[in-house]
Amino acid sequence: MKLKIYLFSLIAGLFFLQNSKAQLTTCNAGFTVGINGYTASFVPLMPGDSINTYHNWSFGDGSASTLVYPVHVYANPGVYIIKHVIKRFTPNGAPYCADTSYQTITLLNTTPCNLAANFTYLKDSINPKKVYFTNTTLNINSGDSVKWTFGDNTPPEYSFNATHTYVNPGTYNVCLRVKRNVPAGTPPCVSEICKAIVIDSPVVICNLQAYFTFAIDSINSNKVRFFNQTQNLLPGDSVRWNFGDGTPFNYSVNADHIYAQPGTYTVCLRVKRNLNNVGTPCVSEFCKVVVIQPNTPPCNIQANFSYVFDSLNHNKVYFTNQTVNFLATDSIRWNFGDGSPFNYSVNPNHTYALPGTYTVCIRVKRNMPSGIAPCVSEFCKIIIIQSNTSICNIQANFSNAVTPANPLKIFFTNQTVNFLPTDSIRWNFGDGTPFSYQVNPDHTYAQPGLYNVCIRVKRTLNPSNIPCISEYCRQIYVGPTISNCNYITDFTSRLDSTNNRKVYFTNISPVIPGATAYWSFGDGTTGTGWNTSHIYANGGSYNACLKVVYSYNCIKEKCRIIQLPNATTACILQPYPNPASFNVNATVHLTQPATIYTRVYNSQNIIVRQKQQPGFVGFNTVTVNVATLPIGIYRLVINYGNKECRGTFMKN
Repeated sequence: MKLKIYLFSLIAGLFFLQNSKAQLTTCNAGFTVGINGYTASFVPLMPGDSINTYHNWSFGDGSASTLVYPVHVYANPGVYIIKHVIKRFTPNGAPYCADTSYQTITLLNTTPCNLAANFTYLKDSINPKKVYFTNTTLNINSGDSVKWTFGDNTPPEYSFNATHTYVNPGTYNVCLRVKRNVPAGTPPCVSEICKAIVIDSPVVICNLQAYFTFAIDSINSNKVRFFNQTQNLLPGDSVRWNFGDGTPFNYSVNADHIYAQPGTYTVCLRVKRNLNNVGTPCVSEFCKVVVIQPNTPPCNIQANFSYVFDSLNHNKVYFTNQTVNFLATDSIRWNFGDGSPFNYSVNPNHTYALPGTYTVCIRVKRNMPSGIAPCVSEFCKIIIIQSNTSICNIQANFSNAVTPANPLKIFFTNQTVNFLPTDSIRWNFGDGTPFSYQVNPDHTYAQPGLYNVCIRVKRTLNPSNIPCISEYCRQIYVGPTISNCNYITDFTSRLDSTNNRKVYFTNISPVIPGATAYWSFGDGTTGTGWNTSHIYANGGSYNACLKVVYSYNCIKEKCRIIQLPNATTACILQPYPNPASFNVNATVHLTQPATIYTRVYNSQNIIVRQKQQPGFVGFNTVTVNVATLPIGIYRLVINYGNKECRGTFMKN
């Protein structure tokens, strides 16, 4: 009996083994693929039943699926290896077959070739052989390659925008070729455009007008800094200074000179340009008398000013005296360059009768003790009055920061209001080195000191081709910071209880021996004294500033908006919200329809926002977007009819 049972078990085991081996061939992981763009659909050759069949798909891009008929969308074109695993199980859950299949698919780039190459160009206003090319290609991507050929057999250039200087006049075929790299096997995406440009022969014009200003060093009264302000000066022009004391000539653009002893000296600046193909050079010379005072007392006035155009009348200019070491007792004289009488206000405004180019000069004079010649400093700038049909709304400005590792290296940031990428820019670092034409340059000075840094921004206004120019200058200190120059300068103000035009100013800065306080009250007047008071002529908003000079290289300044009630018009704005983050609002009441003009001024009295809107009878809400303005205090001014309303707000 036992033998029968054993034989039956053996036969059953062989039958099961043979049956299992036969079923291993019933698993087939083969599959087909359908491709539509970046979408792939997968169909297995053996779907199997949903209970006892297991599918595992790997799509080659890190994604997977266990669906029977998966559909997968790829993010990018490329070559992908697909892996399909199939396993089948008995109803009892025991595996009886498995199979794996691989297949390679290629997804081509389906992005249309929609490149449309194009460019514009602009000739340099000084050198007509120099051309600035701007790439305006439509649908260009950051990874596309760019190739410029200038038609004069010079090597191609591969930058996005290009600048090229031609050697000879003529007509040149300039081509821009833009190419997009696509996967192998796909036709390349290329677009090219060519334009003929004409390079004219330069007109030989001897338009040099030599001129200079100077400032006497605040510590050494025998040392004088000379600033070359020659009109139409080019980098290749030669410069020669004669200091009038028998010392050798100096050939720097700007020059410093130390006189051996006090006296009166005639200083001459001679500028020379060699004209191509012309035998006679272009030469201009300018001379000025410089008086060197005895060392006591020092003549430390350094005349300077800034200006801003009126937003409504472009012939009207507001001038701000920025003279270093200016005292309330100093006399001041403005020459607006149009033949009008001198102006003796501290911060005047002037309306020009006609558009044109004018040389504006500020002259500051201090009467010295008996027997010593007066201390005089003069500073000039070129300003251009545009036609009212061309809006010149550039307002040059900049900030600077020192490099901690190298205090002589300064980073400059262009903060010009209404600056466009096509505007040209020029930096004068005040140390006699060549101009910089970068938007945000850095500069390393040779030695510590005070330097008058100027930024000049220029825009050509089409179709008149009259340039729109704005220039801003400011003195900066370069050199190691001193350990005790971390004073926090500040002040408070309060109205007189009986006279709402009188303000008492209290200096709350640290009292350091030798420190000197200078006040600017925001209405064109100044004052001295650690604490002071001032009576304003009218109500309104005033930007009052306190400057404390602790030492030669430690000067701190703080400005605040002073709001005085206007008893005649009672038009004081209440901006809201205050502080403002995105929009600031104000409400004005009109008794008859009128256009509402709105301006926002920063702490330097520069317009940073302006708009106009129709005003209707009743309450009108004015909204100004200030989201991108830096944190600080701003003045909101609204004009309608013959009224002007003012208020202040903080941007956070």
